[in-house]
Amino acid sequence: LPWATGPGGQPHHHSSPPTRDCICGDHPKPRGRIRAVRQWNPQLFLDAHEMYAQDTFLFSPPRAPFNPFHPASRLDAMRTMSKGIARDFDAHGWRYYTGEWNEGWYPGYSDAWAAFGGAVGILFEQARIAEDGVRRREGTIEPYRLAVRKQAVASVSLLNTLKDNKNAMLRAFADERAGAVRDDNHPGAAAWALRSTDHARLAALIDTLRLQGVEALRAAEPFRASGVDRLGRRAENAEFPADTYIVRRAQPNAALAGALLELDPRMPPAFLQEARRELLRMGQSRLYDTPAWNLGMMYDIDVVALDAAPQGRFEGPADEVRLAPTLDRSSTIGWASRGAGDSTLALAARLLERGVRVRINNKPFPFNGAPAPRGTVLVLRVDNPIQGATLEDILEQEMRAVAVSMAPLATGMGENDEPDLGGEHFPLLERPRIAVLSRGMLDSYSVGEVWHAIDQRLGVRATLLDADSAAYTDLRRYNVLVVPASWGPSPVSTMGEGLVRWVREGGTLIAIGSSAAAAAHHPGDDGSNDLSDVRLLSDVLDDLPEYERQVLREWAGRLETIDEMAAETVWSSEAPETLAFPWDGVAPLPDSDELKKRDAWQAMFMPQGAFVAARTDDRHWLTCGVGDEMSLLTLGDAVLMAPEGVDAPVRIGVLEPAPKQPADEDEADDDKPAERARRGWSALPDGYTLRVRLSGLLWPEAAARLANSAYLTREGLGNGQVILFAGSPTYRGAAIGSTRLFLNAVVYGPGCGADGVIVP
Repeated sequence: LPWATGPGGQPHHHSSPPTRDCICGDHPKPRGRIRAVRQWNPQLFLDAHEMYAQDTFLFSPPRAPFNPFHPASRLDAMRTMSKGIARDFDAHGWRYYTGEWNEGWYPGYSDAWAAFGGAVGILFEQARIAEDGVRRREGTIEPYRLAVRKQAVASVSLLNTLKDNKNAMLRAFADERAGAVRDDNHPGAAAWALRSTDHARLAALIDTLRLQGVEALRAAEPFRASGVDRLGRRAENAEFPADTYIVRRAQPNAALAGALLELDPRMPPAFLQEARRELLRMGQSRLYDTPAWNLGMMYDIDVVALDAAPQGRFEGPADEVRLAPTLDRSSTIGWASRGAGDSTLALAARLLERGVRVRINNKPFPFNGAPAPRGTVLVLRVDNPIQGATLEDILEQEMRAVAVSMAPLATGMGENDEPDLGGEHFPLLERPRIAVLSRGMLDSYSVGEVWHAIDQRLGVRATLLDADSAAYTDLRRYNVLVVPASWGPSPVSTMGEGLVRWVREGGTLIAIGSSAAAAAHHPGDDGSNDLSDVRLLSDVLDDLPEYERQVLREWAGRLETIDEMAAETVWSSEAPETLAFPWDGVAPLPDSDELKKRDAWQAMFMPQGAFVAARTDDRHWLTCGVGDEMSLLTLGDAVLMAPEGVDAPVRIGVLEPAPKQPADEDEADDDKPAERARRGWSALPDGYTLRVRLSGLLWPEAAARLANSAYLTREGLGNGQVILFAGSPTYRGAAIGSTRLFLNAVVYGPGCGADGVIVP
């Protein structure tokens, strides 16, 4: 991708930055490097880069905050080595600096990651001199040979310091590992329990941990333990089923295990104060990269931080043995997949690519003695009039490719009120013909992330289209168009009526991040918009009650109950004297001017990277394969507002019963009921509170702004649909949990949300 890399760029094939991928290992290049480093166990790891030409020379150590799992001996050795470089640079009169913009919190950079594994990780950032020389602001010309000399002097200085301190560093390394096994005063949980109904996704996480040298053991039998889950809910003596995986803190790679899995590492108050002051004074963050990265939340897997390592029978995971599933060809009706995990979605995409007609279910139905979950893949003979054994051969080939088995359907009739195969709950999918806009002002990382998800997670084709000429491109050969995030004006805004017409004719438009914001941004809107009825929070401050009513309606749809007394009012022949409305007793909103001031203030605090809790619509096809609650990584995303008529399958915030407050007799007033407080711009049902933050730095102002907003929206437009993601669901190819939402949109969208043309 010359457009993405340029002469000094670093991304590889799918436009992913390899030096930031060390904790997830989602691409071949970093996986190979991780494997080699783990086998070698080096004592020094140098990560050398170039930066802005008018800069000088940066080297470690980084500045605060430091990750709490960073081994103290590694930090001490890093400081010793940096003093050696400073001494040698001072001898030449060269300018340099440490820290400043480079902090020690994120463990995913090469040098930081290596330090958690036992090496001394050092970062070099040399002022870029790609030509013969660069004229500096002070009037001198710095030649290329001087840049090479600085790199050489700094590198030799590291080696000399390593040689002079060899014995002390090796002793520190050995003591560190021995102390980790003894579990000497390490921070974080004593162990982490990992479980998921998506066994393939859990296996992928365990594989990543094994790649990193972190030991994970499988429970051979149920066990009990106490701890805290990812939503901060306490579980006392809870039972964990067999096949739960346990990662104990007491192991040689304890520091790396903690850095990868600890649910909520926290920065010290002194840094928070400094960071907040700088944000208010300078409008910029003190953090260079995302402050949230927990792998369990990235994968959207249930992780519980345990108080103590559990007792019981635990086994090391065996090397993966991929059995070749076979197909029972005897069914006269067809076959259904066993489960609806991520691999099942890939199976659907690959079968569609090969011309097989596929259905999914949007409501559980009885299958093999248990309810088949939403998103189960079905292949019916009546949909596929293929002669001979060709259909069965294709099914068997693709089942083996993704390691998913299918079983024969015994009947097309459901039990009781469960759905029948001929009804509306088994939509027929349409083969996605996918285009992804790229180049132009589009964010190359965002383009690479969605391309990687389609190419690697599904294994199907996608066409990369040049965004600069997209307005003149014939889109009729595609039925799915993905518009990634953009650094400048998004093609969503510039493609004009041609894009709207394509959607109306049956296309599925998927816009991400800033491109979703471009579709939703209409200040001073007159109420009409050719593409989307979704709006940004900042554009609808005068109309907040309309959006609040929609959220309250959704809450009522989840929580309404009718007991015998309520049933009597339903059957009463009299008109009611009074009615209760969801918005009764809600504190009034400030006036428009005050709301605008508050929103502008809160917008300053939007996160650079934080995991938030999200609730999902358990009846929507976009949420197949995810739970009722999920973790999402948000990075200063757009705040999307979904009005009536727009689906919001995923919203930020999970409802929880509020702790009961003791009554204050002095303030009690029986004649005046207490006003219901809002969480952000929307009220909550009585007796509940809303959990938003899971992990990472999320200022209260940002949490209030994000609460109840829509992360994912879907709306019909003519025969097509528009799907908006407030942020990046495929972040760095590592956010496996939210990637499922994106791939649902790609694979299921043309059949479930759009009306394609019936080909004669």
